[in-house]
Amino acid sequence: MDGFERRRKARRPHVEANLRLTLPALKAAGLLAGMGSKGVVEWSARARIVGDLSVETVLDGDLSGCLILTYAVNCAPRQQDIKLEPVPQQFGGVRWWAICPVSGARVGTLVFSQKHMSFVSVRAAGMAYSSQSEGVFKRIERRRRKVERRIEGLSKYARSPTRRLLQLEHRRTHYLWAKAYLASENAEPVKSTLAI
Repeated sequence: MDGFERRRKARRPHVEANLRLTLPALKAAGLLAGMGSKGVVEWSARARIVGDLSVETVLDGDLSGCLILTYAVNCAPRQQDIKLEPVPQQFGGVRWWAICPVSGARVGTLVFSQKHMSFVSVRAAGMAYSSQSEGVFKRIERRRRKVERRIEGLSKYARSPTRRLLQLEHRRTHYLWAKAYLASENAEPVKSTLAI
């Protein structure tokens, strides 16, 4: 070697591999309605529950709110209060956002950070989504699976234009895969035009 070592960039942990809370999921569970409520969130891996978290929301109408998380880290009980901020929607109602305790940013997803030992935003935790490190073929495959799930989930009463659009999208993903494959097979090395 000529004195230079190539260091491999350390891979950032993925959001999907960590404990996370999303405000849309809390809303679907009924925790962001009325004056607030209590609930429990459980995480499972391989059909086993690996952790749980007590969630309590305290809402002051549509003016302000607080998310109170109670959990244990290394057998030590912890309680974390996260401010909630409502944003009025165009056609009525509000959408709730969490305020990251580290960065102060308004976020919809909170993840457990080993660095902070608390729930913070994805950016403050230094994490990445797994789709950010996917290659071309993985992205096309994920898109194809998504379309197939939508086709399988269609009701027998679904309109024929909807069915045709989904079938067209399914064929388009096959075309994109073939196009990407042929481009990778026929790629020629780029020749430099600089004279040294």
